[in-house]
This record gives sequence, structure tokens and C-alpha cells, in this order.
Amino acid sequence: MQASDTCEGVTTAFGISATNYKILNPTLNCFDTVMMAGNHYCLSGRYPNSTAVFGGAPSNTTSAEVKLSDKCASTLTIQQANQTCIDVVREHANVSVSLLSRWNTGINCWNLPVGSKICIQGDFPDLPVKPTRLPSPSAVPSNTESIGTAVIPVATTTPAESPSPSPPPPPKPAPGSIPSLINQYEFDRAMQNCGIWHDSLYTSMIKGFQAPLASRQELAILLGNIAHESGHFTATREIACRNCNCRYGCWYGRGYIQLTGEGNYQQASWALGIPEIYSNPEVVADSEEVNWAVVQWFWTTAVQWRLYQNGMSLASSVQAVNGYIECGSMGGWAGINSDRARMTQCFSDQFGAGLGWEDYC
Repeated sequence: MQASDTCEGVTTAFGISATNYKILNPTLNCFDTVMMAGNHYCLSGRYPNSTAVFGGAPSNTTSAEVKLSDKCASTLTIQQANQTCIDVVREHANVSVSLLSRWNTGINCWNLPVGSKICIQGDFPDLPVKPTRLPSPSAVPSNTESIGTAVIPVATTTPAESPSPSPPPPPKPAPGSIPSLINQYEFDRAMQNCGIWHDSLYTSMIKGFQAPLASRQELAILLGNIAHESGHFTATREIACRNCNCRYGCWYGRGYIQLTGEGNYQQASWALGIPEIYSNPEVVADSEEVNWAVVQWFWTTAVQWRLYQNGMSLASSVQAVNGYIECGSMGGWAGINSDRARMTQCFSDQFGAGLGWEDYC
């Protein structure tokens, strides 16, 4: 990074989220541009034992039309294929990725098309003002008096302003809601400690799943199940069945809960008042809103009564989610999937929920 680079400028230029940038560079200090200058930072990668990729080029790396700054003083025409903003920075002094982003609205720094024109000299942003030490006596402002090395402000004649009224406190979350059980910091930390990296999972979950839960135990069981069913929140379709070649044909698993079977799609459609769930099942996988609506419907309809009647345990939930395969009590042969059990146990440990390990139901 160059002295004129900022975290915001780099993430904008390369189209990656601030969260992913911080995950890839844990020691990054976005508030100290002097400290960042001259260091190398990662833009794409993955953690060991994780399939999730953080950062990297967007799925569509074709550059749209770039709008050059009105204050552009010098331009560059890209002559070679596969050029990136980093290549430009290496070849031109006083240019940084952040400045290229500032001077070229809409630039895709992963892919600069041959023949395209970009601005390499324009206006410079104001540098951030860093906190300074207490001024020396010789530099004391006119409204202060120096006594030894101490600086004592002198009262001015400006009339005191009445304090602004304090904003009203935010409303308390509804009892049993996810925000009432856990805040975003704890949630995100638990996700990362369990090997899951999903920028907006907490936000989308509290928006889409608003049914009350009994406790952090139930939250851990819910997350353990849907994390396993969705490949740790990386898939919303049953990968092996996308060609409709599995037992349930085109009614294969979709969404974080992997809704499966024509009857379940039909019931969900009726219960939620969303005809598309039955007429166009792909909406369960493609729409975040419908996805969470289906998760909530299935959980409150098929799972919760078992938890409250049979006991708050992973085994009780698996009877509803995949009992005919994993539960011996229902004729299943496989036992509780080890990944399902491991994820539930991890969330329980992170939440302090106190659930024990379970491999039979």
C-alpha cells in the first residue's frame, strides 16, 4: 500500500467487503495510513480447513464504462491484457490504488481492458488529521495562558449553549428474538471461531427469522442444523441433485434448511402465502427473504414442538430434519451426521449454552 491508500479506497477499487479485507489481514490498522504504507496486504484467500474464499475478483470481472474525474490532468491507455491497478501503481510514481479509484469512478482493478483509458493524475484528497500532543508553551493559542509547562484555557465570552437533549434509547428486542439472545459481536465471533465466514449472516437472520426461540441452546441447535444442511452457509441448493436426478426429482433440497419433497414445498407455499415456492421452487434458493421464511416455517412447524416435548437436544431436532436417515429410533441407519453434531457443539460452546455431544437419536 502507498501513503495515499486507505482501506476504503482499496476495497472499493477491488470490489471486496471491508469485513473480508479485515479477515484476510487481521493486523490491519485502517486508521493509520502511515503505518500501512509500504506493507503488502492480502486481497483474496481462504483459511485452512475452510472452503469459503474471502475477497477475490467478483464473479463478473468485466469492467463497466469508467468515468474519469473532471479534474483529471493525465490519462493512460491500457496496452497489455490482464493488467490490474497494481500493475499501474508499480509503473507510475505518485499513484496509488485508492487514487485510481478516486479518479476513475466504476473502475474494476482486477481487470483493465486493453484499449481502455484511465486517469493517472487528478486531485488529491485531504490527508486525515492525526491527533497531536499537547502544544508547547510557545505555540499556545491566543485563548490560553501558559503556566510552566501546563496549558490552562482562559474563559471566553462566548455564551454557553444549552446541551442538546439525549436521543431516546433504542427499543428493547422482543423476548426470545435472536437479538435478545445474542448481539452481533458475539454472533460474528462465534461464527468465525466455528469456521464460518459470512458478512451479513446476523443481519439477514434477524430480519428473516423473527419467531421466538426458547434459549441460546435452541439457537445453537438451529444454527448447527442449517449450517450443516447448507454446507456452512455456502450453498442453497442440494449440489448432487441439481439435475433433478435424485429421489425427489426437481423437488430436491433448497435453502438453508434444504426444503425437500413436493409435499413440503406445497405446504410451505400455502402456509407462507408465497405461491412461487410451489410454482417456482428456485425462489427458495435465490431469494434471501424466502429462504429465511422457509427456515422459520419449517423450524416452528416441524422442529420446535419436538424440542419442547422431548427435550432441548440436537437429537430431537434431527428427528424432524433428517430422522429417517440419521435416527435409529425412526428406522435410520447413519446416526447423527458428525458435521451436524460438531457444528452444534461448537455453537453451544461459543454461546455458553451447555449442550452435550450427541451422535444418536
